[in-house]
Amino acid sequence: MADQNNSNEDQTDELKAAIARLSSKFGQAAVLKAVEGTKRRKMGRPSEQDWKELHQSMLADARLYLRGGDPLAEKSNYAIAKELSERKPGHSQDSTVRRLLRKLSGKRLKYVRINALLIAAAEHPLSVYLNLLSELRNLDPQSTIWQRYEAATEEVLAAYKDVFGVAPPVDASLDTVMTALSEYSVPQGLNLQIWPDRHPTPAADGAGGDESLEE
Repeated sequence: MADQNNSNEDQTDELKAAIARLSSKFGQAAVLKAVEGTKRRKMGRPSEQDWKELHQSMLADARLYLRGGDPLAEKSNYAIAKELSERKPGHSQDSTVRRLLRKLSGKRLKYVRINALLIAAAEHPLSVYLNLLSELRNLDPQSTIWQRYEAATEEVLAAYKDVFGVAPPVDASLDTVMTALSEYSVPQGLNLQIWPDRHPTPAADGAGGDESLEE
């Protein structure tokens, strides 16, 4: 026990000397900042950013869906997973395919609709956009985000009618309506920033963030 205590004391003295040397070279504040950064660093296997690499596939799915097509019939989850796994040299293709299949089977349809919603906001009539909002609300009933977007959209449409005296044209997109309001006069208290990010991507794998529309 005594030998162990002596060893610990020697290590502590050595560590103090090393910290003193680093502090004299880089400054105490820099050393403390580096130590804090090390403490905050996440341990374990780095997160795979699969959804970022799947984004173009999800956009293609979304445009097909807006044309009335069936993305799952057009291209299977396995086909997408296999293609992406082949673009990851050095990775086990079998394990990559299995990981991607789990993600695609659980969230592909939701993210197809989210991307379709973003495209519809800019390129399609309001009726298409509102139908997609309704689909997302039914697909994800535990979330309140889609109800909030519905409420925000209704507020924008009501403001348009107040400002211009008529409802928006039936073929107008949400972006067209919002642009008209912003160029004319924004009613006090109206928030036109319905979308915090015009191009959100699915939540960072396992993190729930990554600039996404998920709660």
